[in-house]
Amino acid sequence: MKKPVRLPTEFHWDQSAGNTAPGKATKNAGGQSRRLSVFSPWYLISRLAVLLILLAVVSLMYLSVRTRVSDPMAAARATDDAATGDLSINASGYNLVSPAEATFPPPDAVVNSETDATAVPVIVASPAPASLCGDTEGKVIGDKIKSAVLGMTLAVDVYVPPCYDAAKYTYPTLYLIQGLGYTSGQWTDDGVNLVADRGILSGRLPPFIMIMPANDWRSGSASRFTYSSSGPNSWEGFMVNELIPYIDAHYSTWNNRNGRAIGGISRGGYWALEIAFMHIDLFSAVGGHSPAITSDYLVGTPDNFSMLDLVRSTDSLRNLRIFLDAGLGDVTQTGVYQLAAELGAKKISYVGRVGTGKHDDVYWSKQLDYYLAFYAATWPIAPNKR
Repeated sequence: MKKPVRLPTEFHWDQSAGNTAPGKATKNAGGQSRRLSVFSPWYLISRLAVLLILLAVVSLMYLSVRTRVSDPMAAARATDDAATGDLSINASGYNLVSPAEATFPPPDAVVNSETDATAVPVIVASPAPASLCGDTEGKVIGDKIKSAVLGMTLAVDVYVPPCYDAAKYTYPTLYLIQGLGYTSGQWTDDGVNLVADRGILSGRLPPFIMIMPANDWRSGSASRFTYSSSGPNSWEGFMVNELIPYIDAHYSTWNNRNGRAIGGISRGGYWALEIAFMHIDLFSAVGGHSPAITSDYLVGTPDNFSMLDLVRSTDSLRNLRIFLDAGLGDVTQTGVYQLAAELGAKKISYVGRVGTGKHDDVYWSKQLDYYLAFYAATWPIAPNKR
């Protein structure tokens, strides 16, 4: 078992501009300020020096941009775009709507991405049956689960889609883990249920169930969510051995990996990736949204820590759809780029997106259409009949 993990409750990123010192006038022998003549050789030399400095700065900026071709998400970071497998190379490859079994191109190929960052992914499909029953929205059920791993009873919000009918249909499930600092309700506060309603009733998304557990963040040093990293006595153990069996027993789910996805925000992004990477047999898709996955936020990990260290076999990730994203001003974006580069180097497909924003709910709420379109991309538009 890995060493305990700790994350700060708040992230800070200083974007303030630096100050430039004011210039000083020269003094003549009598102590009076004098101005250099425009014809003075010293005036010309000073202006030439300024020009050379400006040219050097412009050259460095140009070289910096050129260097970023080695970054698998450089184009996305520079243009608020989406780097999506070989969608950046041709139109027949991996994409949000119908993921193909494509291998990822070399990392530097992604800089050719020309996808439209302003467009929300649209699934072209007939209206879902849910739109015909008269329901105008789904329901968020306040459930509870008694956990031996956590030593407490934990609240769980369960979203069921419009026209949810447990007697006739089974539904795919999406597990969504919130970030550190929230005890409950982050995903619904950000409006994920409203985005799901809109997508399902319009026929762009299939009916599905969302499971959004609270966490034990306020349990102090006993918190499994905050101070564990893997294994049966960690948050992973609670999710895999307690929560998933409870949901499959009490709700009308597919109860197999093809109908199960997981995603998380920040600290929850770490857990989503860790759990999915460790349990390929349980999940078909995973999303790390501004995931805190570097040693900066994971206490006890080496400086060269990688999420791929947790994978029993990197080849197994070829059967897992992966979504990574962060805002341009997000302190966790370094981890996103690092993991994207590592996946690309191993030719493992992933969807990467960089949006305008920071490490906050304003950013995540604006990405919900992208998130849900990705998770639901392989699920049939109509629920499975029993």
